[in-house]
Amino acid sequence: MSEDSVTLTGCIGVHLRRIPLIQKKVVKQKVDLIGSEIPICVLVMQKTNVTGRFSLSISKRYVRRYLGDEVRSIWLERDGERCQVTLGRGPQNNRVVGGWVKFAKENGLRPGDVCLLERLRHCKECTMKVHIVRRVKRAC
Repeated sequence: MSEDSVTLTGCIGVHLRRIPLIQKKVVKQKVDLIGSEIPICVLVMQKTNVTGRFSLSISKRYVRRYLGDEVRSIWLERDGERCQVTLGRGPQNNRVVGGWVKFAKENGLRPGDVCLLERLRHCKECTMKVHIVRRVKRAC
């Protein structure tokens, strides 16, 4: 892995270019460690995801290819806790519309944090294990 660039493979996400290099290295290590056959959904938390309206979009391509058209409800699992969220589908994007506020607050999500969503196949209901890479504060 080069010191000045990191290529994220095995994942699909939005805003990946906004991840600072040091944090991107940690994300790559976690994605590689997870070693999922299904690509990891990478979500970089923006202010709108974790404050105010708590709006969260998931890649339409990821939802179509790895969750399927029939999925309307997703269980997010982290540290043994589960939170059910509702997936709203629009012509331009897929938004998590129900349950996200609770999950974001309970897990102390902040702008710059990165959520890695690992699709678990062994579960009857659509379940995604959430790994969080906290924002790296830059030294002055």
